[in-house]
Amino acid sequence: MRDVDVSFGGVHALQRFTISIEKGEIHGLIGPNGAGKTTAINTLCGVVQRQGGEIEVDGRIVNPRPRRLVEYGIGRTFQKPAIFTDLSALENVLVGAHAQSKAGLINGALSTPLALSEERDHTARAIDLLRAVGYDRDPNESAKRLAFGALRQIEVARTLMSEPRILLLDEPTAGLTGAEIARLAAMLRAVCDERGVTILLVEHNVPFVFGSCNTVTAMHEGSRIATGTPAQIRVNEAVVASYLGPHHGERAAPAPIEPEVGEVTRILEVRELTSGYGSTTIIRDASLHVGTGEIVALLGRNGAGKTTLLNTILGDPRPRGGDVVWNGRSIRGLSMDRIVAAGIGLVPQQRAIIARQSVDDNLQLATFGIRLSKRQYAERVEEMMTRFPRLAERRTSLGGSLSGGERQMLAIAKVLMRRPKLLLLDEPSIGLAPTIVDELAKIVATLRDEGLPVMIAEQNVTWVAPIARRAYLIDGGRIIEEGPPSVLAESEALAERYLGSIQA
Repeated sequence: MRDVDVSFGGVHALQRFTISIEKGEIHGLIGPNGAGKTTAINTLCGVVQRQGGEIEVDGRIVNPRPRRLVEYGIGRTFQKPAIFTDLSALENVLVGAHAQSKAGLINGALSTPLALSEERDHTARAIDLLRAVGYDRDPNESAKRLAFGALRQIEVARTLMSEPRILLLDEPTAGLTGAEIARLAAMLRAVCDERGVTILLVEHNVPFVFGSCNTVTAMHEGSRIATGTPAQIRVNEAVVASYLGPHHGERAAPAPIEPEVGEVTRILEVRELTSGYGSTTIIRDASLHVGTGEIVALLGRNGAGKTTLLNTILGDPRPRGGDVVWNGRSIRGLSMDRIVAAGIGLVPQQRAIIARQSVDDNLQLATFGIRLSKRQYAERVEEMMTRFPRLAERRTSLGGSLSGGERQMLAIAKVLMRRPKLLLLDEPSIGLAPTIVDELAKIVATLRDEGLPVMIAEQNVTWVAPIARRAYLIDGGRIIEEGPPSVLAESEALAERYLGSIQA
């Protein structure tokens, strides 16, 4: 990919982005949330159309289209395994052989010797691929009964069934256990070495990338900032700054914005919480608390479990173990609507605004289910317009036409319309320009000063540490460290969780 530009409205997702992948290597593509990694791989596959630049495969300029990827020798997987749940594991892998089929529809329908012979060959190869990727269950077992790790193995096997020369893997470790990640690393090396497949690994688990790849390209805000060996990238100042802030390692703590406060009353307590989705456990024995009048930071790299922890507090998924206590009462068994009604408001990563509705309409929909007089509703809208002057200028604009910063402001305003007693923010800085992030920090600090406690789940340490009173570091679904944000943000433990050890 050379000098590729991609924009969504006013957001520049890729800016003259360039990456070169050599034949026979495993090439890692890393970057913090919002860096543009998935946009890059989607552009390479033709899912996203570029506004500039060019793509070259095997020495020829191409204009990729999803339906023609197999012709270019390209196969890909997705962040969430794209599996046919009504088919067996084996049948899912056989789907990948559609481009290799020579018998055709008529021979297949008539079950001619040619079709039967081809089916036997494809079946034998599919079973071999399942074994190669570490799948150790019955190939004929229904996919709907399989754990997340097995689904990931099936997806990789199906992609290999199409005999790609280039394999694109988008966040393949997401949802996997430590043992499954270790098996995945061995499988990728075998695929590369034994089958001659070139791999582009788009991944949030940076230590995994450093341990698996020959070459690594780092992105930040849609641009390439470095390319080199894992050892070179691990100590590259621009890369470290993109994850941990420009002053990581400088022990002088920033002057805190928050005034000193005395003992606080705990309004939210998470006690040894365990949760997950389906058969996959993501949060394991996590404990933390939020008190009155404070900002608490939940720090961790992408995939550490931050979003799942916030969602579990809000009731979806339901806890499997432990407890969530709100103002002294357990809310573990309550539905999401009852938890929201009790006063906990969440601004999700996706910002949850309705693109085809105006700013005013979005705010009105946010009050669904609560009784407000016309005067009360007008007062709350006016409060939001005063708090967010940009929204006041865009009241009649559709949500989809707003900039990233304006969308984030609208998402926060929607939650504030319900007057929550605790605000949860999930990766609020993702995709925002530095100046907008500074503005966001001031907004959050103001809310805290007005008496609204806030918990921020965030990968970007830089803006959160100066305004938070306490921070937790989460990794692998576990709270592994607690302490003052300025100290935790500069700790080597944080750097190792984000980027691996210095010897990686």
